[in-house]
Amino acid sequence: MITPTTSSRRSGLSASHHETETGAGGAFSVGAIARTEMAGPEPAMRAETAYLALLGQATSCAREDGTLTLFDEGGNESLIFSAA
Repeated sequence: MITPTTSSRRSGLSASHHETETGAGGAFSVGAIARTEMAGPEPAMRAETAYLALLGQATSCAREDGTLTLFDEGGNESLIFSAA
C-alpha cells in the first residue's frame, strides 16, 4: 500500500513544499520540490541545497524509536530525523 503525504517546511533561508510516498518494505519517494529561496550566508545556502538534494535522492526509510532514517538507492543513510 502506498501512502502519499504532503509536507511543508520553513528554514531561515527558504520554504519548501513537496509530496512524499511511503510503501511496503520501507519504500520512500519524494515528488518535485517547490522551493522559495532567500539570500543568506553562503555556507547556509550550500547546506540547504545539499539537504534538499539528499531528500530528493531518498528511496527508502526506516522508523524506529522516534527516529526516521532515509536511505539513498545504494542503501546508505542519507538523512536522520529525531523527534524533538
